Amino acid sequence: TLHLQHGAGAQYQPVPAAALSRYLWKLPGYYYFIAALSLMEHSPGRKVMMTKEVYPVIARQYGSTPAGVERAMRTAMHRVWAQFPEKIEEIAGGPLAKRPTLGAFLYILADFCRENK
Repeated sequence: TLHLQHGAGAQYQPVPAAALSRYLWKLPGYYYFIAALSLMEHSPGRKVMMTKEVYPVIARQYGSTPAGVERAMRTAMHRVWAQFPEKIEEIAGGPLAKRPTLGAFLYILADFCRENK
């Protein structure tokens, strides 16, 4: 079981700020991304189940529903991809053939954060 610890997301805040916060911070899904990255950091080396583990934990933390969390994050990702695909490709480390899924996008961000601590 994953647990979102208060303050744990602060470790990730500077990196997304340098990477995507300029594009995401106004969108409701921004803080959900910070929380998801925090959860993923606390589970290194294992694939995290977004629907079963990540979204429900974040939903409880923010008083939302898992579907609401996923929708807000997906919307934020779609907007960033539509406006700044080159920035996502830069963070991914190379060109992407198509827009990543939300799970793939989270893993791209998590890898970027780990590499740029």
